[in-house]
Amino acid sequence: MSITGIVDRSGYILRGESLIFHKGFSLKRNETPPLKSGFRRALFCGSHGTDEMRRRLASRSLFKYRQQTKIRSRRKSSSMKIILCIVSVILEFSTVMATQRQVPSQYSTIQSAINAASTGDTIAIATGTYSESVTVSKSVTLLGVSSPVTIIPLSGIGITVTANNVLLQSLSVTNSLSIGISASNVSNLSLVNVLCDSNKTHGLSIGSGCSNVTVNGGSFDYNGTSRG
Repeated sequence: MSITGIVDRSGYILRGESLIFHKGFSLKRNETPPLKSGFRRALFCGSHGTDEMRRRLASRSLFKYRQQTKIRSRRKSSSMKIILCIVSVILEFSTVMATQRQVPSQYSTIQSAINAASTGDTIAIATGTYSESVTVSKSVTLLGVSSPVTIIPLSGIGITVTANNVLLQSLSVTNSLSIGISASNVSNLSLVNVLCDSNKTHGLSIGSGCSNVTVNGGSFDYNGTSRG
């Protein structure tokens, strides 16, 4: 049986949908052997050698080409599985490392819990009144787990945010001699259901250099008046 078909310089089949070789091998539609393969040489060997020799040469070359293609495909699949596994481990590690720090059962003050915290931790604050000024210098969440959670600073600002990626949720800051909550030069600051009422100058002060600050719910009333 003669081998028929035309292959251009890039190795693509231009004519002929299937080439039949011995042992049942055939070139599939759109299958492209490499340029310098024995398959291409077999097609253009002209009058040199017999059809049987050409068939054997083409069959061996096509078999090798397909085996190499399978190996490359398996390597790509294995690499993708390894990448997905690494990403999964990193995400799981990050989740495990995030800690919830309880105030006041574990830490007597909010500030001491922040000082002990790591990036991504949650400071879970139980119901009560906390007479302290708080500086949030780490990327953490301050969460009032039950109402009311009230911060009344003895002096200065109620909550000063100096870190990026901070969430304040379900808290109340009141009766500050200065500002309820102040932030400057930070990004990704979120306030959710935060009350800043009856502070002497401002309830919330967002200074220069801040970006992506969001406020959802809460209230900012009766600020700018003296403490009663």
